[in-house]
Amino acid sequence: MLKDLFNPDLSSLQKENKILQRQLASLEEKERHLSVINGFATAILQQHTVEEIAWTITREAISKLGFEDCIVYLLDEGK
Repeated sequence: MLKDLFNPDLSSLQKENKILQRQLASLEEKERHLSVINGFATAILQQHTVEEIAWTITREAISKLGFEDCIVYLLDEGK
C-alpha cells in the first residue's frame, strides 16, 4: 500500500501530463495575445496625431497579427 503512494500509475501520470501540456499551451497563447495588445498600446501612446496613430495601428496589425493588409477608417463627425 505504501508502495502505491510513491509509484503512481503510469497512465494517470501521462493523463496529468497531457492536461498540464494543454494548460501550458493555453497560457502561452494568452501571453502572446497580451504581448501583442501591450505592443499596440505602447506604440500608439508614442504617437502625436490621428494620422500617426492610424498608420501605427495598420503597421502593427500587419506585422504582429500576420495580416496582409489593414485599413483604418476615420469618422468625419462634421458630416
